[in-house]
Amino acid sequence: MQESDTSINAKSAPVLVVEDHDDTRQMIAALLAAEGFTVLTAENGRRGLESLMAARPCLVLLDLMMPVMTGWEFRRAQLSLPDSDLASVPVLLLTAVPNIEREGKQLGAAEVLPKPLDFDQLIQSVRRHCAGRTVARARCCSTTSTRRSRRLFRPWRAGSD
Repeated sequence: MQESDTSINAKSAPVLVVEDHDDTRQMIAALLAAEGFTVLTAENGRRGLESLMAARPCLVLLDLMMPVMTGWEFRRAQLSLPDSDLASVPVLLLTAVPNIEREGKQLGAAEVLPKPLDFDQLIQSVRRHCAGRTVARARCCSTTSTRRSRRLFRPWRAGSD
């Protein structure tokens, strides 16, 4: 479990990014950190489940196709947790699998975000699901720094996996 702590309040709930591709995981973490979120990352579903139980995030960004434990297996394990607070942490599915929205609903996903990711949509979704559970909005970047961070990530967006 890796942590990027950029929030004002150490008690704010982090966002957990569970993604097996190092570049994708690091880019999402850097973008969210630049927006003021505390971010935890995990490279597979098993590590993600460990992080979920240890950190109690406000939201999980979950890839579906991963080694060790897939996103589907992670979600089923999460929903079967005896701690209802952990079982109910919202999950945004991040996937390149086409036409997955129906299965996403069956898994109880809050949203399905297609890859390549639209970073504006990702940030809006994270803000919506973490509202009141993180200090990200209180520390939100200025319009200038937000534009600068999005320019930084634009080449990745065009060539994402």
